[in-house]
Amino acid sequence: MKNAIIFVIGICVAIFGGVQYGLYQVNKQIDKWDVRYKETTDKVSAFVEVADPKTIRSYVKQLKDLLDDMSRLSSIIETGQLSDEALSKVFKDTQKQVNDINNRISDLDNELKGSVEQVRGWVELQENSLDEFVEKSYSVSDSVRAEIGMTYDKIDDLYKELEQITMLLDNAKNTFFGKFIIKD
Repeated sequence: MKNAIIFVIGICVAIFGGVQYGLYQVNKQIDKWDVRYKETTDKVSAFVEVADPKTIRSYVKQLKDLLDDMSRLSSIIETGQLSDEALSKVFKDTQKQVNDINNRISDLDNELKGSVEQVRGWVELQENSLDEFVEKSYSVSDSVRAEIGMTYDKIDDLYKELEQITMLLDNAKNTFFGKFIIKD
């Protein structure tokens, strides 16, 4: 009987040990399944969140807003480029007008200097020969009078043109671009 009890105890220990080992293996397998289940659950929940129509609509709306913002930015950049080109053209045109006015002033100045020198020469000639003229005659010929009148008229016209150009230049100085282009 002692052997039978030892045998039954051995079988009980073996069965208990086998059950313990089996439960250990089952727990190990359940832990693996639990990890896989969590991974699968995370992936499915991420997919469900992304596949949700509200989420998709939200993302589509955000993308449309980004595209609208990019379109606005593009039009702003394009408008800035057009404005820059227009301002450059206006600046070039204004600079050309200023150069033309300066050239005309220079031409008028040279013409005026020539006329003044011509008048001075004529006046000197007249002064030197005044005594001669007084002795010869008190009247000046019509051609000389006409030449003197034309010379004075020409000088008067040149002064008027110079005044107009000075006025135009003063007006140009008072414009927005004139302040930057024309320096005193």
